[in-house]
Amino acid sequence: MTAAACAVEIESTQLLPTDLVRSMSEAGLFQMYVRPAVGGPAHDPLVAYLAVEALARADASVGWLSMVSSTTAWLTGWLPDAVLQEMVGDPCDFRVAGSSKPLGVATRVDGGYRVTGQWDFSSGIMHANWVMAGCRLADSGNPSTIRMMFLPIDAVRIVETWAVVGMRGTGSHDMIATDVFVPEERAALATGPAQSPLPLYSPRLLRVCTHGPVAAVTVGAALGAIDDLVSIADRATTLNAKSLKQRPEVQRTIADVTARVHSARAFIIENVRDAYEQVSNDRDPTVAVAQSRLAFAHACAESVRAIDEIIRVVGTPAAHLSSPLQRRARDLMVAQHFPSFDISIYENAGKVLLGLEPEGPGW
Repeated sequence: MTAAACAVEIESTQLLPTDLVRSMSEAGLFQMYVRPAVGGPAHDPLVAYLAVEALARADASVGWLSMVSSTTAWLTGWLPDAVLQEMVGDPCDFRVAGSSKPLGVATRVDGGYRVTGQWDFSSGIMHANWVMAGCRLADSGNPSTIRMMFLPIDAVRIVETWAVVGMRGTGSHDMIATDVFVPEERAALATGPAQSPLPLYSPRLLRVCTHGPVAAVTVGAALGAIDDLVSIADRATTLNAKSLKQRPEVQRTIADVTARVHSARAFIIENVRDAYEQVSNDRDPTVAVAQSRLAFAHACAESVRAIDEIIRVVGTPAAHLSSPLQRRARDLMVAQHFPSFDISIYENAGKVLLGLEPEGPGW
C-alpha cells in the first residue's frame, strides 16, 4: 500500500490506513530522530527533510504525520536511555502526537508531576502510541517555565474537532489529560547537554531539525502538483481542442514553477547540510541556521504560488473536487500557516545577515 494510492481515503476518513501506519513505522518514518541507543535511526536533518518531502509528494497529510512524530521525537534526546527504551519498545515503534503549546498545567508531586490540560492540533493522535503535552509548571513561580510531558496514548481522551478544508488526513484533533501522573524522567526540556553526543541534538539545530521537515511537506506537495500536471497533460478542455501540453501558457507555467520549486528546494538542501556540518565540526552555525529558516519560509511561499499557477492554467479539470490538484491546494492553504513560515522569519534572517541580533529562540 502506498500513500498515493490511498490519498482519497486518507482525506475522507482523516486517518492513515492501518497497513500504511505499520509500513511507515517499520521503515522508521515516525521516529527519524530517535537515537540508535534505543533502536532509532537518528537521521540527520537533511535525510529527514528528504524523507518527508518524498511522502508529501504522494500525499501532504502522510508527510505531515511523519514530520510531526519525527520532529517531536527530537526532544527524546534529553530522556535517559532506559526511560526511552521502555517508551519505544523493541523493535522501536514510536508514533507520537501532541502539542508543544503550553496549554496544560503540571503540578509537582513526589517522583514527577500531575498534568491537566487540553491541547489542540494533535496531529496523528488517532494512530499514536504516545503523546507530548506542553505544560507550564504550576509551582515554579515563573509562568514561562515550561516542560514537554510524554504520556502514553491511553492517558488522554481524544475529542474529534478536526473539521477543516485541508490537511484533513492529519486527524489533528484535541486531546485532554485530567490529573495524569507523569514521572520526572518523562518531562523533557531541551537545554543543556543531551543524553547522546550526536550533533543532531544540539540546541542550535532546534529549528533546522524541527522546521525543515515542515517545509518538506510544502515542497513535496508542489512537486506532486507538477507530477499531476504532467499526468493530465494530454487532456483537452471543453472550449479548447488543444491538449494542455500543446498550449504555450501551460508550457511556460510548468517550466517556471519547476525552476522556482527546485531552486527553493536547493536553497534548503544547501543550508541544512551546511548548518549540520557547522555544528558537527564545532563551528558557529548562526548564518547557516538563519539561511535555513529563510529557505523554509521561502520554499513554502514558492510552493503555494506553484500550485496556484498550475491550477490556473489547467482550468476546469482542476476545479473538480476529485482532482488531486484541489486536494494539494487545500492542504497547502492550511499548512502555510505554520509558525515556521511567518513573516517574522524574513525579518530575523535579515537581521542575522546584516550582523544584528535576531529576536526569539532558535537563531
